Formats: sequence, structure tokens, C-alpha cells
Amino acid sequence: MKEMSVRQERVAEQIREALGQSLSKGGFKNPLIDGMISIPHVWISPDLRNARVFFTTLNDADQDMTKEVAKALNAEAFRFQQELTKFSRKSTPRLKFIPDEDTARTARIEALFNQIGVGA
Repeated sequence: MKEMSVRQERVAEQIREALGQSLSKGGFKNPLIDGMISIPHVWISPDLRNARVFFTTLNDADQDMTKEVAKALNAEAFRFQQELTKFSRKSTPRLKFIPDEDTARTARIEALFNQIGVGA
């Protein structure tokens, strides 16, 4: 992904904070969304029309569960977009929720290190 401009970074941070607050409120149709979900970062396109929202779950090791959470979040994307209209912007970006592979990869590497440490 390209490096974001200062404006993109500012808007991405506003989106990340707003989505974090919305997730902490709860009250979603799907109970998977009411679980422990965090949003480490958001990437937004230069025209500010599309945003990729990277998320992690409490149990990132379970890839099937993470895929289900991604489906549930993307099904609720319109609700999240409505929450974002509180900002005084011309348009609200389309949101796409994507599991944060970096965090999952780090967790797998840490698990391998722990196995090596236990076996030594």
C-alpha cells in the first residue's frame, strides 16, 4: 500500500477512533461482533472514498473464526458508515473490514518461540 498523506492519516485516525467507540457500545445483531475486536489501523484511499479497516480479534489463531468475524463486520458496514456521518464531511467512505495479518503472523511466531522454549 502507498504511504498516506497527512490528510489521509488524520481521516483514517478519526475513522479508527469512531469505529472503536461504536464497537465498544455493542448491540449488534451478530454476537461475533460483540466480542473483543480491536482496530489497529485504517488505510484510506487518496480520494477518501474507500477505507480498509484492519481488525484483530481476541483469538486471532482461529482463522475460521476470524473469517466469520470479517463477514459479520462487512455485513454491518453500512451501520458503521452511518456512525461516521457524524463527522462534517461531504461523503462517508465505503468500509471494508480485513483481518490484520501482521498481528496474526506475530502471534504464530510467538507461539513457535514458546514451543521452542518449552522443549529446550
